[in-house]
Amino acid sequence: MGCATQDYKKAVLCSYLTVLLGSPLWASDLPEGHKILRWKLKPGEVVELRRFADQNVKINGESLSRRIYHRVLLQVLDIKDKGFFEVSGLFRSHLMADSKNQLAWQELEEYRGNFLIHPRGYYVVPAGQYMPNIRHIPTFPEKDPADAEDPMTSGFRWNAPAEEVISSDYLSPVPVEVEYEYLGSELVAAPEGTKTLHKIRSYYQIQFENPKILAHVPRRLMGFVSGVWYWDEKEGIPFYAQENYNLIILYPQGDVHEFDIRHQSYFSKRKVANAMAKKKLIDKLRQGLPPNAKAGIDEGSEGIKITLPDVVFDYNSAEITPKNRPILEKIAELLRSLPEKELRILGHTDNIGSEEFNRRLSLERARVVAEFLAQRLKIPAERITYEGLGSRYPLVENDSEENRQKNRRVEIIILNN
Repeated sequence: MGCATQDYKKAVLCSYLTVLLGSPLWASDLPEGHKILRWKLKPGEVVELRRFADQNVKINGESLSRRIYHRVLLQVLDIKDKGFFEVSGLFRSHLMADSKNQLAWQELEEYRGNFLIHPRGYYVVPAGQYMPNIRHIPTFPEKDPADAEDPMTSGFRWNAPAEEVISSDYLSPVPVEVEYEYLGSELVAAPEGTKTLHKIRSYYQIQFENPKILAHVPRRLMGFVSGVWYWDEKEGIPFYAQENYNLIILYPQGDVHEFDIRHQSYFSKRKVANAMAKKKLIDKLRQGLPPNAKAGIDEGSEGIKITLPDVVFDYNSAEITPKNRPILEKIAELLRSLPEKELRILGHTDNIGSEEFNRRLSLERARVVAEFLAQRLKIPAERITYEGLGSRYPLVENDSEENRQKNRRVEIIILNN
């Protein structure tokens, strides 16, 4: 469940941002029909979730549709007592402002948090932490491989508790009971070839009445969620999941919010990029730029950051000037050799004007550069996201026109995948 709220705009952009990472099905060395469902992760690995949500929302009868993209990165830090995996999570949600011309995604929200995942799939999350906001889904049964009386064959069912967390004036957990059914295995097409994957159905109802009656806090939630999961036994993570959300949220003052949401989730696993690989990429980018380019290329906390003071915007403008297009063309040429990398475009302004005005202007500047790069890179839209940061992070003091011009910039971050 995402950030349920009374506010119309926030409700429409409500992030049903979910960590839906489950357990692989280990069948090796077990009798025919027996499967033990467990996570299979190692320190230094990163699990990535790309989740696309087509949302049809009704607010007091008024309809609106949006397409939301959630990206979750879980870095495995350690293995604790009882086999718990300690993970560090980065959760971002994005909006496709123009679904007919999908060039890049606008960033809406970002959360970070560390938590534990038990090999069977349930979580231990610090008190007061919002993400992951859907927890313990899926949780798998603890089956004895030697128990021949109850093999997990097609049609095997089990139940397990879970919860969704509503973010409003306070965090409110919504308990649910999830029904699972093992549906057997299927041969599925994948980029690297065909895979034999295990198929699981999930279903739960939501019937919740909040004991705290506050104006901006949901009073009642009603609905159901159904899903189908495909599990990659070799990789030890899910391969794909599809879920349908049908929810009604009632507020104390009488507002009614209805959600009909279709989720498609894609999972992958990779190693954390090492320092040597990052250095080689930085050297390659620096050597590829023209000698007179003033772009700064450095390693940041999220990845390699390209700061472009050359991409200067005129005062109150989000239009790229003709003199600055060549440097962007060269950047696009360099980035084209990195088709699997994620690009995050950040727009910045000087401090003249209100912060709200600067936020909108920086967002437009980031969008223009993101779409400029997307048109030339020809990579999937979800690999380029953008955000406007206003005047909050100046490079230099805004004490002269020359310095203010330097702060009117765009940064391109090649993310650590």
